[in-house]
Amino acid sequence: MEAGSRVDVYLFFSFDLVGASRLKARKFERFHWVELFRYFHSECRRHITNRGVENAIVWKYQGDEVLFYQRIETAYQVEHSIRSIDRTLSALMNEFGASAKYAAATEYISIRALAWIAPVLSFAENVPAKMTELVDELERRELLTGDQMFHDRENQILDFLGPNIDTGFQLAASARPERITISSALADFLRGSDRPVLDAIIEAGS
Repeated sequence: MEAGSRVDVYLFFSFDLVGASRLKARKFERFHWVELFRYFHSECRRHITNRGVENAIVWKYQGDEVLFYQRIETAYQVEHSIRSIDRTLSALMNEFGASAKYAAATEYISIRALAWIAPVLSFAENVPAKMTELVDELERRELLTGDQMFHDRENQILDFLGPNIDTGFQLAASARPERITISSALADFLRGSDRPVLDAIIEAGS
């Protein structure tokens, strides 16, 4: 095995506080909005870990939103993760409502979740021959979407760039409070339709 290009299927998901701007404009006796944001961030991480979402990693914080990424190794992982995200969403809302410290915030905020999926190209060490062959085949057939992992090791920055990554962020326009909104590609994957390329990528990367 040697260094080279590989492609992996990633699930991206986020939890977002809806109404955060209204919250910031208020003053509360028991907390400052910064404390609530920190609590929200930590509870998102805790619930995802406790619900067994394997290898999910915090991608970034964007103010009132926490974004995760997860490299998919089996199709079942996606189904399990979506169920766990949905349960986490319900648990977070219940926690805020029952909290002696933060219950007053529920008049101004709600929580929503977004999830989407994409094949992502990256450069890695020790790429298996079957992965190299798959990347070559997908490039020859023009089936790679242009989504790439950007890893600046010197400055410890990892990011994802590309059209399907951007599509995920566009889900926010149709997302509803207290619901999980998923991309059309993720819906197709969960239905088991139109996924031979993704299945081939998962198999080659496992």
